[in-house]
Amino acid sequence: MDILEHCSEKRVIRLLKGVADELRIDSTGHRVAILEYSSLAKASKWRRYYFEHISSDPALAEVINQLPHIQGITDTGSALRVVIDEYVPSRRNGIPLIIFTITDGYYRDHEIVQKNIAKLLSFPNTHLFAATPSSSYNLKGLLSLTNGEISRLAYGQDALERSKQMLQQFTSCRSRQNTEIRRKPQNKALLSTTRSILDNALFTDY
Repeated sequence: MDILEHCSEKRVIRLLKGVADELRIDSTGHRVAILEYSSLAKASKWRRYYFEHISSDPALAEVINQLPHIQGITDTGSALRVVIDEYVPSRRNGIPLIIFTITDGYYRDHEIVQKNIAKLLSFPNTHLFAATPSSSYNLKGLLSLTNGEISRLAYGQDALERSKQMLQQFTSCRSRQNTEIRRKPQNKALLSTTRSILDNALFTDY
């Protein structure tokens, strides 16, 4: 089960905003896409924002502020499949793809997670990270999302600072632009980001 309390929701949003603050989104900087997911049965309610939907830092902040609190059993493997099918095809050639997952590590589709993590790692220049702000988490489940690399996992009270440190090599200061969100006419969303030499994806279950 992955049913987070309201306080956990606030911690997730705080972590998400903290990571987003490290990005500079514009035509020569990062790109971002977001997926908020829960169970496969509720896939129609998953929120997706693709790379082209967020074109500035204020636009990203607006997206994060609008994310609803979704409860239920978590199918992280199915969410990874969405990343593979719907987000990876729009990555820019020759640019790192960063998959950054915020979750407590509890999900019911472990075999699908392993299969899709292997698939993601088969793509060139792909990097996996995970983080949890929750005081109750499944370390084994989290490690599966980083292919067993604990150095790419942030958890505990310093999860935000650790997340910033992990991603530092992929982030840099860029000028801000006041462009707007181009909304997809559906009730969906995902987060991924890219720099002039970077594509990264961040998604969350809460």
